[in-house]
Amino acid sequence: MDFGQLILGYLKGALLIIEVIFLFGILVIAHEYGHFIAAKLSGMRVDEFAVGFGKKLLSWTRGETEYTIRAVPLGGFNRIYGMDVEEDEERIKREQEEAKAKTSEETAVTKGGIKGADVVAPDYSLAPKDDPRAFVNRPIHQRIAVVIAGPIANIIAAVVIVFLMGIAIGFPAAELGGVIPGGPAAGQGLMAGDVITHLNGVRLSSTADLHRTVAFSRGEALQLAGLRGREHFEVSVIPQAVRLVDTFFCRVGFVYLSDGTVIYNYPGSPSERAGIDRGDIILSVDDLRFPSHRLQIESGNGILKLEVYRGYKQETLFIDYFESELVRDSYSPFGYFFDDTGLISTVIPNGIADEGGLLAGDLITGGETATWTQTIEDEPAQAPKVTTIEYLRDGQTRRARLDPDPTYARIQVYMDDAAYPILVGLPYDHRLVHAGMQSGDEIVSIEGVPTPNGITAFLEFEHQIGNTVTVIALSNSEERAFVVPIPSGSNFEELQEFFAGLHFKTRYLPADLKSSFMAGIGKTVDIATFIFMTIGMLVTGEASLNELAGPVGIATITYEAASSGLVDLINIMVLLSVNLAIFNLLPFPALDGGRLVFMVAEAIFRRPVVTVRIENFIHIAGFLLLLLFAMFITYQDVLRIIFGR
Repeated sequence: MDFGQLILGYLKGALLIIEVIFLFGILVIAHEYGHFIAAKLSGMRVDEFAVGFGKKLLSWTRGETEYTIRAVPLGGFNRIYGMDVEEDEERIKREQEEAKAKTSEETAVTKGGIKGADVVAPDYSLAPKDDPRAFVNRPIHQRIAVVIAGPIANIIAAVVIVFLMGIAIGFPAAELGGVIPGGPAAGQGLMAGDVITHLNGVRLSSTADLHRTVAFSRGEALQLAGLRGREHFEVSVIPQAVRLVDTFFCRVGFVYLSDGTVIYNYPGSPSERAGIDRGDIILSVDDLRFPSHRLQIESGNGILKLEVYRGYKQETLFIDYFESELVRDSYSPFGYFFDDTGLISTVIPNGIADEGGLLAGDLITGGETATWTQTIEDEPAQAPKVTTIEYLRDGQTRRARLDPDPTYARIQVYMDDAAYPILVGLPYDHRLVHAGMQSGDEIVSIEGVPTPNGITAFLEFEHQIGNTVTVIALSNSEERAFVVPIPSGSNFEELQEFFAGLHFKTRYLPADLKSSFMAGIGKTVDIATFIFMTIGMLVTGEASLNELAGPVGIATITYEAASSGLVDLINIMVLLSVNLAIFNLLPFPALDGGRLVFMVAEAIFRRPVVTVRIENFIHIAGFLLLLLFAMFITYQDVLRIIFGR
C-alpha cells in the first residue's frame, strides 16, 4: 500500500466516525426533544437540554432552561426537575457549597469595610410535594406522556425521513432483472426491465415492499402498476403459493425457504462442514441464479457451488457431497429425516413435523411417510392434504397430524432497486479502476450484451465470473472499450470484493405528498414488526445474541450503507430510529419502558409501589447491566470484523 492509499484509508475511517456520530446524534436529539416538548407542554421545569455527555463546550440559556453542547457527542439528555432524585441531590449539594463559599467571601469583604450585595438564598428544597412543576408531583398521565414521548418522537422521525425523501428526490421502484418462464408474472406479460412503481394502488418505496406483500399473500390478486420504457402498464398477478413442504431440501444437508434463506443446517453434514450458516441467503447454485431454478440434488457425487449473501456481503462456497451418508438418507417434505426402518434421526426445528410433536428417535410404524424420492419437476401441482402418521415412542403408539402451511408465496421474478448502468462509489483498488474505469462511467455493454440498466449490468458480470470481458462504456462523454478480468469462483475474496464494490446510480421516480406519507408509515410499521419478531426469536432461542450488532457493528453497517448509496443510508437511519424507539420501550430498568412499568403500577394501585430513591437505585442497576450487555455485543462486533464471522 502506497502513501496515497494509506492517507485515503485514514480519510475513509474519519468519514466513518463523523458519519456515525452525526447520524446517531440526529436520532438521539429527536428522542430527547420528544421528552423535552412533552415536559414543557405538561408544565414541568426542564433545567437542561444537552446534546452529548461530559464537559460543557457551549451553553446558552433561554427562559429557565439551559441548552448545552457537551464534549462526547454520543447521545444527549434532559434534566427535568424532580425526575432524578440522586442527580438533583448532588446538584443541590454542589450549588449549596458554591453559594456558601460565595456568601463567606462577601461577608469577609463587608467586614473589611466594603458593603456586600444582599444575598438571597435560593430555594434548594428537593421537589417538595407542593411544587407543581416537579416531575414527581405531576399527574400520572402527564408523567407517562413524558416518558413515551421520546420513543414516539423516533417513530415520527422515521416517518418524516421517508416522507422527505419521497417529496425531495422520489423513491427507487422495483426493477425486474428477470422473469421466470411459466411463472405467474410471465403469465401476465411482465418482462425483464419493467419497473414496478405501485402495489395495490400504493407507491412503492423499495423492492422490500413488494417482497413482503408477495411473501405473505394468501391467494389474493396483487395489482401491479409501473413503467415499461415510457409506457404505463397495469397487471393483476396472483402469487403462487409456496407450502412449507415446498421448503426445498438440498440433500447435502440444509433446508431453505423459497426466497433462499437457510433455516436449518444438518449437524455434521457436508453443508455444515462447508460453512453454510442459518440466515445465509442463496443467490445462485452452480452459476444459475436463484430462484430461476430449484435444487435437484437427490443422490450422487459431486461438488456444489453456492453463492450466498451473508451479513451484507456476498460469498462463494463449495460443498463436497461425495459418498455422503446424508445423501442416502431419506427425507420427508414434512420436515424430518428417517432411515429404511422408519427411525427418525432428525426433526427440523419449526417445521411441520416439529409442530406435530415428532422427535428424533421416534419410529414410524404407519401412515403416509411421504418420502421425497421424485425430482422437483415431478412435484405434485397441488399441495398434499393433511397427513397423519403413526409412530412409536417409549413403547407407545402415537399419532401425529402434519398440516402443510401455505405461508409463503412468489410471483417468480428477481429484482432490484431501479438503477441506471452508471457506476458510483467504486473503491480505489477495484478491478474496474485498474482497467481504467471510474465512478460516473456509464456501461453500454458487456461482451456485446447491452446493459440498459444497473441490474442487467450486475447480472452480466455474474454470468462472466472467471472470464476476461470487454466492457463498452461512456467515459467523459466518450465511448471506450475496457478489458476487465473477473475473478474466478475459486478466488473467494477477490470475487467478493469485486461484487461488493459494484454499485450503480439509483434511479429515483417522483412521488406525491400522499404517497410519500403512506410510504413512511408503511416502512416504519414493517421495521417495527420485524424488530418485534426478532425479539420474539431471541426469547424463544430461535435467534442468537451473537447475531445482534452493537455500536461497532452499527458503525460498520452505516458506512457500508453510505457507500452503497443514498437509499441504503436512509434505510439505515429509519431502521436505527425505529430500533431506538422500541429498545427504549422495553420494560427494563434504566430504559423508558422500565420507568413506564413503575408508572403503570402506580396508576393501577393509585400509589407509588416503591419510593423514588429505590426506583432510582433499580434504574442504576439496570444501567450497569445494559453497559455490560453493550460491552458483550461490542466484543462480538470486534470478533466479526477480525475473524470475518
